[in-house]
Amino acid sequence: MAFIKLIKLPKHRKYEYHPRFWNPEKEERERRLRMLEKGNVNPEDVKSRIAEGFRRGYIADKSPLSVQTRRSNRLLLGIFIVLLLACYKILTMAMPGLEQWLKN
Repeated sequence: MAFIKLIKLPKHRKYEYHPRFWNPEKEERERRLRMLEKGNVNPEDVKSRIAEGFRRGYIADKSPLSVQTRRSNRLLLGIFIVLLLACYKILTMAMPGLEQWLKN
């Protein structure tokens, strides 16, 4: 009875995935080089380049950003120092009262 099969089972399939390497930076560089070699500027290419710049968050001049970062870091340092001094002053004023309270 074993040689008579009523149900045909499917054979297993091999996983044949061949990954492809894709380098978007290289592709973008090659597209720009082709555009420069042509000499003529296509308005659609200009639009796509501007849109890509917005997507990347490209900032040509980073000096305002660094000035702003430096200013915010100085402000945070100043606030931290003021808070430390305020805590020190409060603790020195309240220390005698705390000592008496802890002794009782």
